[in-house]
Amino acid sequence: MPANEYTASAKIWLEKNSSITHPAHSIVRKLAENGFKALFAGGGVRDMVMDRTPEDIDIATDAHPDDISALFSKTVPVGASFGVMKVIIEKRGFEVATFK
Repeated sequence: MPANEYTASAKIWLEKNSSITHPAHSIVRKLAENGFKALFAGGGVRDMVMDRTPEDIDIATDAHPDDISALFSKTVPVGASFGVMKVIIEKRGFEVATFK
């Protein structure tokens, strides 16, 4: 399947299931509003493309752990030395990793 079809599938899945992904959307939106790039990543994207409910949604960004903890009130340094923070929103944790 061409990449643009995957992108379209993920977009359709997100539109149909926006209530499930809302916390992840808010993380990406907040990062973008503060000048950072942010993308959904990992197995959650695969699940969206395959029209399955993702178990977890990871986010990749150019923000550094310090930036992430400054932007979000609840964070846990999962692997801050490797650029990975967990952002807690609505009692759900989302791993946010800095681009390598």
